[in-house]
Amino acid sequence: MVRRREEALVNATGIRVLQSIVAAVPVWLMKRDLLFVAEQLLRLLDEKRLEMVARNPSDEGMVRAQARWDAIMDKMIAAFEASERMSDGIYEAELGDYPMGRPSGVSIDAWEAVKKSRFAAIRLLTERDQKIFEEGMALFVTHYHSLWD
Repeated sequence: MVRRREEALVNATGIRVLQSIVAAVPVWLMKRDLLFVAEQLLRLLDEKRLEMVARNPSDEGMVRAQARWDAIMDKMIAAFEASERMSDGIYEAELGDYPMGRPSGVSIDAWEAVKKSRFAAIRLLTERDQKIFEEGMALFVTHYHSLWD
């Protein structure tokens, strides 16, 4: 029970809070001083928050949380990449190179069909990138302040 309480205490206050306290106090603090401050802060937590802290995730929970955060970061990065693709309008990686003019031996009608299908494919890829961009930017806005923790 004591160990669980100590773990809850550490997780409730967090390293950043203790670092802020150390930075604000102009004297060297001992471990017992920080523990005292943390215990005082723990008393300020409401019952719901205290229960949540006591149920702090295990190592397995931390692995799941890290995997979730990595997926969020991947979506944010994909949004910036999609934005660049949309602004440049370049989709050669997906569609292959596109000749600047009608190749010799290709009829005008066949060339028009190739252009139409290419532009339709670009439109679909742009719509895909727009969805990726919107989802990633929404996550970026939501998690902006967590990016530097």
